[in-house]
Amino acid sequence: MKKIRVNLLMMLACLLVSCGQRIEMDMSQWGDTAFIDNVQVFTLEVEDDFKMQEYYTDDGRLVEGVRQVVISEGNAQVDLEKFVVYVKLKKGMNLDLAGFLIYHRSMKVEPLNSSPVCGIAKDINGLNYEYRLYSADGTTHDWKIIIE
Repeated sequence: MKKIRVNLLMMLACLLVSCGQRIEMDMSQWGDTAFIDNVQVFTLEVEDDFKMQEYYTDDGRLVEGVRQVVISEGNAQVDLEKFVVYVKLKKGMNLDLAGFLIYHRSMKVEPLNSSPVCGIAKDINGLNYEYRLYSADGTTHDWKIIIE
């Protein structure tokens, strides 16, 4: 009985000590991080029942699915001085239902001038799109994405 009380008291003490105030990391110490590393263009591909069936079921049920397929070629050209990204598409790709995947080091990416939200597929048949990137220290950069 005494061992149980001592164990419970030790567990309670550990619990109270571990629930102390948390310290937030000051991300602004890293300075300006509002930079883009890479941009990819993706489209949505709807697979037919039979193709998806072999991957996702063992019991013979038909399954439909949608997946993202990257339609840009390799890495984008990123100009860190002018804040411009040049994305080259694969030949014959359609931008009627496509979107951007932006790889960045910033805290927030905000679309400007009716640019599409990142990761959401829609009609992006225009050639230039603008995004504002925010770093933790308050620095912002307006980036332009150009589809070639």
